[in-house]
Amino acid sequence: RTSRRRGALAAAAALVLAVNVNWLASYPFGTFANSPRLSFLSRLRGRSWDVTAERRNSLSPETQRVLDGLQGRAQIYSFFPSDKDYRDVPLADEIRRLLTRLADYNGLVLAAFADARNEPDRARELARELALEEDGLEDMLVIDYQGRRIDVPAASLVSPPDWRAQMAGDSRWVFAGEKGLTQALMRLSDPRVPTVYFVHGHRELSLVEGSRPDRSIARFSRALARNNMRVRQYAFAANRDIPPECDILVVAAPREPYLERETAAIASYLGKGGRLLLLAPSADDDYPADDEDSLNRLVFAMGGSFRNDQVRDAVNNENDRPFYPRGRVTGSGESGVSLVFPLTRTIRDNPRSPENGWSREKMVESYPSAAAYPLAERDGVPRPGPFTFAYRAARDAEERDARVVVVASGRMASDSDIGYGANEALLVGMAQWLAGREESSLTSARPWVDRRLRLTGTETRAALWLALVAMPLIWVLAGMLTWWARKD
Repeated sequence: RTSRRRGALAAAAALVLAVNVNWLASYPFGTFANSPRLSFLSRLRGRSWDVTAERRNSLSPETQRVLDGLQGRAQIYSFFPSDKDYRDVPLADEIRRLLTRLADYNGLVLAAFADARNEPDRARELARELALEEDGLEDMLVIDYQGRRIDVPAASLVSPPDWRAQMAGDSRWVFAGEKGLTQALMRLSDPRVPTVYFVHGHRELSLVEGSRPDRSIARFSRALARNNMRVRQYAFAANRDIPPECDILVVAAPREPYLERETAAIASYLGKGGRLLLLAPSADDDYPADDEDSLNRLVFAMGGSFRNDQVRDAVNNENDRPFYPRGRVTGSGESGVSLVFPLTRTIRDNPRSPENGWSREKMVESYPSAAAYPLAERDGVPRPGPFTFAYRAARDAEERDARVVVVASGRMASDSDIGYGANEALLVGMAQWLAGREESSLTSARPWVDRRLRLTGTETRAALWLALVAMPLIWVLAGMLTWWARKD
């Protein structure tokens, strides 16, 4: 009897030891560095089985590869309110379920939730710890990894219905959080830190904190810093090229023309594989956007230049201001993400840009209800829309391909207007593309399948009779037969 007790105690002790060792190996306490070889039982933690035909509740192979490559904790902070939907998608609930699956796969993923609407004190406290601005917390998700941080906007976590759903008459937006989070983790895992130079000296938008909101671009620079980019200022100097460490050159809505030697320096920089983000002067600035302007001639060769006009839209605009027209991603249709282009000009397309080696692609366009009015004649004859609001172009160069993005409204990047719609997400996405951070879409896409039942009138009536009459009658008859058999 004593030996049996000792054996039982030894078996229990061994079981407890094995469980504790595997539990420690499953979580990022640094003891075992989350080693799968030491964690046999950890593979059973959070184990679930996905029986859906499209494997919607399983992580894609790309996500698993990104999680397998984590070298430290990835802390994810969600501030989405539980009682607020984004385009009818309950982001708070979907994010919580997704982060649970990520943490079950790799314990290095840690999640924290603070409802910015229903738990304001906790949200503000967490925002202060992370040095975040309290404005706009309701639409924010932050990932912190190895000292680098990135914001994932709500617009990156949802997507419009694909063509199959639209053909079936389903216009509901869908949750795309796995793709958005995977892309964000891929960017954070990239050790490269691109350097972004903002040109100053021509009365461009200012990086100085505390400037007039409509003349400041400080919020955009902070968004770039949060997305693992280094921000610097640059002024053209005689007989001096743009620094070779400049990964992206930003020309932010100048109000004074550039000199010929300055645009020649930009052209030389692009010839070596440079990257340029040009935010056009606002339509209320007296900038001579014509063929005599050297900067305008330079970008026209790449795909298109901005005109001396102003776009108004009496139907699709922000806060009933026609001079704040809305734009949409090209090809997204009426359900596209909302973008606002205040005091915007139009872009004059150059269909012959491929002859110069540039491959050009439209990114954002106006709604057909927009109209462009010439600035020289405020009440002149308008040109009907739609218009190009932004395009990107690329060309082979010496070391890498040169890339350019031209935006028709520099005002959309200012502190006063970058918060409208998905403006900030669009601008950060443009910078990511210029930096060469393309993220391939998940190859294991979740195909949309129409699961709705389509019944004719006869089938519907038959189902009602079966459910409301036949099935209850069967149970009644079965009960009567049972009673009859037992009554004796």
